[in-house]
Amino acid sequence: MIAQVGDPTIGFVSGLGAIYHDSLLPGQQNGSFFLVDDTIRNNRPLDLLVSFSNPVSYVSAEIFDIEFRPSDGTEERWMIEIYDNNNNVLDSQMLDRMTPGTGDGLATPFSFSRGFTDIGGMRISYQGDATGGPGFGFDNFYAGVEPIPEPSSVLILLGCVPGYLVRRRAMRSVQN
Repeated sequence: MIAQVGDPTIGFVSGLGAIYHDSLLPGQQNGSFFLVDDTIRNNRPLDLLVSFSNPVSYVSAEIFDIEFRPSDGTEERWMIEIYDNNNNVLDSQMLDRMTPGTGDGLATPFSFSRGFTDIGGMRISYQGDATGGPGFGFDNFYAGVEPIPEPSSVLILLGCVPGYLVRRRAMRSVQN
């Protein structure tokens, strides 16, 4: 579901003084709308599955409000896995309180860059032990294919280097 920043609370509540409903703390670089799982206010979040119609080579996004709860010693943790078209895991990242940029009301970025166009899908699954409505917000999602230099371009570039060195040597001979 797509949520708008502010009341009513659908995805998460952040605090640290004032209460921000479905809002990040001031200074975060996000817009007014984001993706949420509207079923999780008092439940364990469902996995978010993303499938690409054509494989990609990079994926990046942000998950909101990954926090440690000192009142009961629990924390929110999210596992992000990327898959190939045969559902084989290619890579994974765990976002938890030790990940830089996590915290109450913060947007925590993650990214995968493979160098190969083999990412067929992504799964974001909740791995935390915090209960009672772990919040979830997802934004700034990007996926695509990174340009890969053509072998012929690399060969042309490598072919120019010896010519440059020969010419440079010849110029030094003329100057001496």
